[in-house]
Amino acid sequence: VFSRPGSGVKFAGGKPLNNSDSGLQGKTVSAAEGEEKLKSTNRWLGFTVDFWILLAVCIGGCVVCAAFTILAVNIATANRIAFFQQVVFDEDGKIQKPVLPRSTVQRLFRYDLNPLFAVRSDMASRVAVTSAVLSLPYFVPSLAWMNDYGFSLQYSVVIICFTVYQDLGTTLSLAWYNFAGTVLPVLNALFMYGMYPEGSTDGGEWSAAWWFGMVDFLIVIILLMVMKWPVGIRMFAVSWQAYFSMCFLNPGDTTHYSPGITNILLEGAAVGPLVGTVIGCVLSVVPLCLWPLGTTLCALGQAQELAVEVAWSEGNLWKHMIKNYTGKERSVIVDKLLGECLANKHRLDALAGCLGANSWWECFDLGRTARIRAQLSESCKKLVFMHDWLRSAVRTMFDEEFEDHHDELMEIVAPQLTKLSDLTSRLLYRTTLAAAEGGVTPLGSTDPDVLITDVKKVVEAQEELATAFLSARRKVYGSNNVTTDSISEHFFVAALSLYGQYTTQFAEYMLNNETTIDQTGILGALWSGLKDMCAFTGWGFTLRSSIGFFLAFFVGYHGLADIITPYNGTPAGTTAYLMASDGAAGSAIMKNIARFQGTAGGSLLGQLIWGTVVWCSVWGTIGGVASMLIFEYFAMFLYFSSANFGYVGVLLGAYGAEHLMISCQSGDDSTSNVYSVMQEQMLAIVAVTIGDLLIGNTSPGVAAAQTFFSMTETIQQGLQDFFCLNRTQEVLLVGDGDIKRKSSNKSYYSFAAIKDVEFHRDSILGDYSMAKF
Repeated sequence: VFSRPGSGVKFAGGKPLNNSDSGLQGKTVSAAEGEEKLKSTNRWLGFTVDFWILLAVCIGGCVVCAAFTILAVNIATANRIAFFQQVVFDEDGKIQKPVLPRSTVQRLFRYDLNPLFAVRSDMASRVAVTSAVLSLPYFVPSLAWMNDYGFSLQYSVVIICFTVYQDLGTTLSLAWYNFAGTVLPVLNALFMYGMYPEGSTDGGEWSAAWWFGMVDFLIVIILLMVMKWPVGIRMFAVSWQAYFSMCFLNPGDTTHYSPGITNILLEGAAVGPLVGTVIGCVLSVVPLCLWPLGTTLCALGQAQELAVEVAWSEGNLWKHMIKNYTGKERSVIVDKLLGECLANKHRLDALAGCLGANSWWECFDLGRTARIRAQLSESCKKLVFMHDWLRSAVRTMFDEEFEDHHDELMEIVAPQLTKLSDLTSRLLYRTTLAAAEGGVTPLGSTDPDVLITDVKKVVEAQEELATAFLSARRKVYGSNNVTTDSISEHFFVAALSLYGQYTTQFAEYMLNNETTIDQTGILGALWSGLKDMCAFTGWGFTLRSSIGFFLAFFVGYHGLADIITPYNGTPAGTTAYLMASDGAAGSAIMKNIARFQGTAGGSLLGQLIWGTVVWCSVWGTIGGVASMLIFEYFAMFLYFSSANFGYVGVLLGAYGAEHLMISCQSGDDSTSNVYSVMQEQMLAIVAVTIGDLLIGNTSPGVAAAQTFFSMTETIQQGLQDFFCLNRTQEVLLVGDGDIKRKSSNKSYYSFAAIKDVEFHRDSILGDYSMAKF
């Protein structure tokens, strides 16, 4: 996306301009300077000292990110467990709603009024403060020496903008992908310049070095397009490879590249981006782990909160449902209960989202936090199934007409309904606490003896309810059978009873202290990831992305008169950030134009703010840092908050940082230079749009229709299995006892003979879980 060093002198209106090159200009050394420095540099085991420094930086960055993450998540989950163990009961013996104390930062953003705003503002403020700190070497003259080591803190801020997202686990995964996406082209650049240290400079165009660089470039880009790489790896690898190859193919390029892995210099053009990436990745992860007056923003901790909140809300819903259903008339509170039921469904969806790959990155399926993740994942499945019964009971209550026989029946069984509801709610809450803790413990609210006692109480309450309901049914309806008028009452009572039964099964599962979720270690995840990457990404994406990329690369290689000089890799590199994934439906033109708002808007706003507030004085320094802080906060808040303009926000933050983080003495960021950058970005957008138009993506209407048909086919197959309607196989229609061993000669309309039975419940539930939009 960003201008690279050595990409050539830019022209606007026919006048040559100096290239700001993402803040890297002046930090890399020329080819001649690099050769002289290599001759005088110290070596150890045949490698330059800078090689060992770079290796230590890369390994140290990975270790710091992983260590901070594991330590912070362990502390965060332990603190939540300690708080939730303090179960408080009200005067009626009901569990009071647990309200986890919020951090000072989130209280300042008024978490009590808008929790979502407070959490997103907390994360955006961490990015903003970190970015403002990284801008100090550009605004404080005494810190300017930090810009003289070959890497760019501007680019570190760019990495932060593209890395921080949602929670700690997601951020760590993006940090790894962005790091790997930079390492791959850097290693390839070291390989290219190791073979031909001068690139195409000596032989010129069509020389052996040129052909070597072109073949290498085509092989690497084709592999990146064809294979199913994670988005972050492909995005940064394609972007940097376009720049490195363009420099290699440029006969007039004088930028120094380290000639092979044994001759690395930190001032080399391929090494600086890698160091800047490591700095950006570390400073993306650490602030989410440790922050003054803040807490760890981890998915696993959020999953603990959501699971406990769902358990409490489910019990509270049953309490109010029974109070309303056993009343004399329908109350307006039913509409409120429907809304609360829907809110709990959203919490369950959020809980499932927190227990995906993001929480794996927070624990690597190791230790106590891995057990918490496994138990919460199993609990989420059980809670979703149980919630379906509660939601059905709410709907039954909503349709109830509250006739006389209903009032009479409910008046008799109301005490038993209330008792079972209260005991079930308490057991569900304690069991969910045990899951959030990773298993039962001999002390506290999740003591096994306490859970066993609560299970027995729920079973006894179920028996009391069944006895009372049968007696009341005979008294009210004068029959031992289900009548038409009593169907809704039967279903409501059955729903509560089954809910209690599933809760006891949930508790028994936790008492066994076993996990049914397969855990994946680091090596297993690495192997699985490698296998996934070897898959074919699809012809649609491959052709569409290749057309846009190679078109931009071709134009950048040959240049456009008075617009772009030859050998400019920026347009091709920019296309990497605009590639839509295969099947990502929507208007290509509209999405790319929207992204131009981020690139152009960030460049213009960054230059406007820099020209207005950054002066060579104390007030200019304060103005520059304050502007960086405020601008990055609003840009990243837009990124975290908006579904439609989120990517515009991250581009605003990245491009704004590029044009804000410039010292007051620098004159590189002129108006014409910004205009030239905008021309390059628009050229990339035009190239990508042409590819999207030539190889159309799946439209939203087609995708919706395909999903709908897939759902109906899954439901149809499930019904056929459930009612034994599949006439291509022999099925059981009548029989009792041990059905598995029972055979019969009876027939049903000559559909099939009856020999044996195949139970379909597990396959039906599996198909049902797939029938989702």
